[in-house]
Parts: sequence; C-alpha cells; structure tokens
Amino acid sequence: MILVDHFLQLGIKDTPYYGNDIDLVIEDTGTAFQAAIQELYDHGCRYLQIDDTSWTYMIDDRFNEKVTALGYQKEEILEWFRRVSTKALEHKPEGMIIANHFCKGNFKGNPLFSEFYDSVAEIISTIPYDGFFVEYDDDRSGSFAPWALLKETNATFVAGLISTKNPALETHDDIKKRYLEAKAVVGDNIALSPQCGFASVEEGNTIDEEIQWKKIDLLVSCRDFL
Repeated sequence: MILVDHFLQLGIKDTPYYGNDIDLVIEDTGTAFQAAIQELYDHGCRYLQIDDTSWTYMIDDRFNEKVTALGYQKEEILEWFRRVSTKALEHKPEGMIIANHFCKGNFKGNPLFSEFYDSVAEIISTIPYDGFFVEYDDDRSGSFAPWALLKETNATFVAGLISTKNPALETHDDIKKRYLEAKAVVGDNIALSPQCGFASVEEGNTIDEEIQWKKIDLLVSCRDFL
C-alpha cells in the first residue's frame, strides 16, 4: 500500500526525503518489512499472513485509468510491487511460513476492486511466498488458469470459495466442483478457505451470525474432498 499511496493516489512524484527515487522507496519498504518479520519471529510468530491490496488495485480498470492519467505504466508499477515483496522475504527466518492474501477489499460486504487476476497472477507467482490466498467466490474472479505457474512451485494455493460478503449459502457440491477445477490448474498444493474475513471493519459485513456459522460448518464439511 505504501507505494500506491506515495506515488499513485496522491500523484506525488517528488517528496522532501525521497525526491523521485523509487529505488530508494522500494529498498526502504522492503527493509522495513524484513525488520517487522524478524521481530514477529523473535516474539514466537511462525505463521504470518500479509493482507495486501496493492496488487488488486492494479486489476481494476477504473484505478488503472488514474494510473495512466498520472503518467505511470501498469507494468512498471507491478514490477515495483514485485521488488518490494521479494525484498521483504529475502531474509525470511527458517521455519517461518509467510503467506499473502490478495484481497479485493471489503467494507460492509462491498469489494473495492473488480476485474480478473489475469494481468497480475504471472508476476505474483514469482514471489517466494509459502501460500497464496486468492478470492474466488463469484464471477468477478474469473478462471483459475492465470495461477498455473504455481504448479511448478512449493507454494500452497488457497482457494477462497466461500463468500463472507454474500449471505447466500453455497452448497457442498458446488464448492467441491470449483475446488477440483482449481486443483486441476495449480496441482496438489491447494487448500480451501473463506474468500475474506467475516468482519473486515468494525461494522462487520451484511451477513448475520447464524449464516456465518453455517458457512464455517460448510467449510468443515468439505474436509471429505480436501
């Protein structure tokens, strides 16, 4: 998010400290991540899941219009993000698992970004995360095909097939069908999860508690095909 805020949303290309030196911003951001990761590890953390909306900004056509208007190219920004994420993981402590949730945003059940992962999945797949949590709860996610490169890695693809935004309860058979579709693309390193959290903000989502628990029960019932 720091790169999006610093260079894109505000349209700032020259700042008192960094000037227009994007390489220094990338270096410092990656180093800050490293320090935070190490500190968490030192306090006993062995599993870290990063919630990252930077990438999903870049799948949204409306946001990319703003990017173009500010004089940037989508490809260069994706490369900045790749460099930050790769730098952040350079000195990952041994025995620590680090995953990333490629979140499309969630405010009271409403997503921030639309469109498919096709234009970002290939470059994301080169980042050495241990797990990739990806939202696939509705038609706005497209097919699983863009993630085929993960089949050649040791990373786990976590298919977010159960919606935390839509109160309609999915069926066991529908989840199984989609899960097997994903597995055919990404391979055996695959897991199942809700698509996001049930309460991304203080106000929560537009799903009552009873439906939330039914969705959790559905998730547990899917262990027969995992």
